[in-house]
Amino acid sequence: MRGSRHIYLLFLFIFGVTLAGCAGQPVRSLPPFEATNLTTAGYERRVDNFVILFDASSSMSWRSNGFVKFETAKEFLKRLNVILPELGYQDAFISFGHHKEISKEHTVKHHGLKSYSTAETLRSLDAVTRAGGTTPMAKALNANRGLLDNVPGKIAVLILSDGLGMGPAPLEAAARAREKFGDRLCVYPILVGDDPAGREMMESLASAAGCGFFTQAEDTLGGPQMADFVTRVFLSARKAAPKDSDGDGVFDPLDRCPDTPRGALVDKQGCPLMLKPTGPVDSDGDGIIDDNDYCPDTPKGATVDDRGCWVLQGIEFETNKAEIRPEFEPELEAVVTVLKNNPAVRIQVQGHTDSVGNADYNRQLSDKRAKAVMEYLIQEGIDRKRLSAMGMGEARPIASNDSAAGRERNRRVELKPMP
Repeated sequence: MRGSRHIYLLFLFIFGVTLAGCAGQPVRSLPPFEATNLTTAGYERRVDNFVILFDASSSMSWRSNGFVKFETAKEFLKRLNVILPELGYQDAFISFGHHKEISKEHTVKHHGLKSYSTAETLRSLDAVTRAGGTTPMAKALNANRGLLDNVPGKIAVLILSDGLGMGPAPLEAAARAREKFGDRLCVYPILVGDDPAGREMMESLASAAGCGFFTQAEDTLGGPQMADFVTRVFLSARKAAPKDSDGDGVFDPLDRCPDTPRGALVDKQGCPLMLKPTGPVDSDGDGIIDDNDYCPDTPKGATVDDRGCWVLQGIEFETNKAEIRPEFEPELEAVVTVLKNNPAVRIQVQGHTDSVGNADYNRQLSDKRAKAVMEYLIQEGIDRKRLSAMGMGEARPIASNDSAAGRERNRRVELKPMP
């Protein structure tokens, strides 16, 4: 009986010491936070994708320096989420560990890679309400590798953890990620708490990944500190546009005439152009000025009509036939010469008729005649890829069909340069 009493008293002593130890770590409030405004106008994204790995294991429910580590980690992410501008990233949120009331799985993907939004990240974070279980960080890292297999661009992986109870597996997983993704993937371990073993693990993770840096969560909760972290991980300041002081369209570093009057036409060096006297212009050199030219891209050497269009006006076909008669071959040879002298030119051979007869029949006949001209050009050495043919029938007259002269003009083959 006396022995049992001694054991009971010893238990009370140990329990009292434990309570005294807990009392030595008073509950504290997290430092106040005033968000620094990082506007989308001032920055562009440094990374294209990011993944948050959140430690929800049992050790995160312990206190460190008066703070519950789990709550500190959540507050860190909430404050980051407030500051981070939405610049078109894709993000994913994965937690690992878990109290059995949250999940029986080692890792939970709350959302996979999708367009980042402040509200969606907050919903995912709010879904993790309690800490518990083991610390399977390596499994979370390996799940992350599969998630990013086909993702282009730069990737940031943020790991919030106290670094405890992990063993060497996370370091091996980080090294494999480095081999697979190289400098496209950077890892940012964020230590929650002050355990020396945890710090050593998280600092080693940053080294194993090869790209990224270590951060202490409690030192980054203030507005300026969080803004600095977000900028270093996610953002690059937009470069100022080069100046053009005289407004001539040539930036100052390239402008050899920096004081050009407003509205003056300049060359590529920013110096005023010496304008030639103005007058009628014939850009394609076919003898028809541009203002009157219906076909402004006629190749050099082509014979044109009064509209500036390349027309085989003199070619005639026998009634209801599409065979080219020998006497018209010299005019077609002239076309061959033009095409050989202008090897970049592609043309569409267009057949046209007058309005005598059935319209559908005229279209079919004009198509056959256009193809006959095209085949002749091919036989004379013009690449088929440069040619096409189309029958227009009577749809596009250039003169009145009420007179014999007009109908004669309408019975024509046009050669239209194509882009």
